[in-house]
Amino acid sequence: KINKFSLQKNFKKKIGLSPSEYLIAARIENAKQLFDSSSNITDIAIDSGFYDQSHFTHSFVKYVGVTPGVYKRSVKILQD
Repeated sequence: KINKFSLQKNFKKKIGLSPSEYLIAARIENAKQLFDSSSNITDIAIDSGFYDQSHFTHSFVKYVGVTPGVYKRSVKILQD
C-alpha cells in the first residue's frame, strides 16, 4: 500500500536512479554483453528490451557516450 510517487522517490533515494532510468541502464548493460555475439545491432536492441533500434541508439549514446556501432567495433578490436 504505497503510492507510485512515494515508491519512485524512495527508489531514487536508495539507488540513485529513477525506476525507469534503472531499467534502461540494466537494458544497456545487457546489450553490452550481447555485443560479443555476431548479432546485428537491431537484434541486440530487441533482445535487450528496446522497442526499436532508434530508441536503443538514443539511450545507448546517453548512457555510454558513443553509438552502439562504435562500441561494438571497439569490443571487437579488444577481443582480437
